[in-house]
Amino acid sequence: MKSNADILKMKTASAEELKAQILSMKKDMMKMRFELTTGQLKDVSSISKTRKNIARLKTFLNANNNKTK
Repeated sequence: MKSNADILKMKTASAEELKAQILSMKKDMMKMRFELTTGQLKDVSSISKTRKNIARLKTFLNANNNKTK
């Protein structure tokens, strides 16, 4: 689970920063999927953790978009 400091950083981050983090995590996710298929991935749970972190970032991004409207 994310620490309170990480959550606070996400809440205060700008939309561009959140989009950059999402893009980076999606690239990591793709790399993990390739490693999974080749049998090189050690921690299989990292895929689901990354997917949940992407969802968290998208939630904060949507919340920020709704605040500015």
